[in-house]
Amino acid sequence: MRKRTNSRGFTVVELVALMLIGALVLGIAVPKFIMASHMRKTRKLTLVLNRLWDAQYEYHKQHGRFAGSVRDLDIRKSDLKSRWFMFSVPYASRDTFFVQASVKRSFGRTTVNDWAGISSAKVRSISDPETLGKYAVEWMDLMKRDRRRRERERKRQEKQGEAG
Repeated sequence: MRKRTNSRGFTVVELVALMLIGALVLGIAVPKFIMASHMRKTRKLTLVLNRLWDAQYEYHKQHGRFAGSVRDLDIRKSDLKSRWFMFSVPYASRDTFFVQASVKRSFGRTTVNDWAGISSAKVRSISDPETLGKYAVEWMDLMKRDRRRRERERKRQEKQGEAG
């Protein structure tokens, strides 16, 4: 019997080691990729919601109330076109309004609704089985602070008018 001295294949140990290294690399790379994807969606959502807030604020300055529809706002339609979200204003009054960011699935159907009172946005991803990629939007109450600032400014102007 002759011994083989020049084998041309890989041993099982080498293949298992290669699979372990590949699994380790994938275990590190996939979560980073998913997190980067979520961050990109979060930045896009925050940008659009901040533009909606600015447009609502301008509308309020002109009309004394908030717009009841996104179509009434002076905002580019391209800003509202999103691969991931649809935007609407389901509630608006003189002092407050809400925006609805509906999450789209890849096949284009709207699935989940998020409600948010308008202010400066902080967005976080919720990843439980029910919401699967739903983005919840937390809002701070900038509207109240802004209203108080405008009220102080109005009173200051009234005092200047009385003194002058």
